[in-house]
Amino acid sequence: MQFCIEDFERWKFDIALFEKRLINLESRIDNLLLIAQGSEGFHSFFVENFTDMSHVDLDNSDVFVDIASRQIYLPSESQVGNQEA
Repeated sequence: MQFCIEDFERWKFDIALFEKRLINLESRIDNLLLIAQGSEGFHSFFVENFTDMSHVDLDNSDVFVDIASRQIYLPSESQVGNQEA
């Protein structure tokens, strides 16, 4: 039974890695399509899908990053007030 649980946990971990890779590949494809379809007027752009924290500057930001849902949340006014106190 222990082997089944370990196999399942390994499978869950592998699935999460594949999902992250898929999200990153989809983002890369979208970027390549944007470039290929004529990007006149677009000189630079940045896409962040929040699959990891590599582009988040936590030292200069007070946002909450939810990697699982690939979203960021701004702090509420009460949270900002509590941090300044």
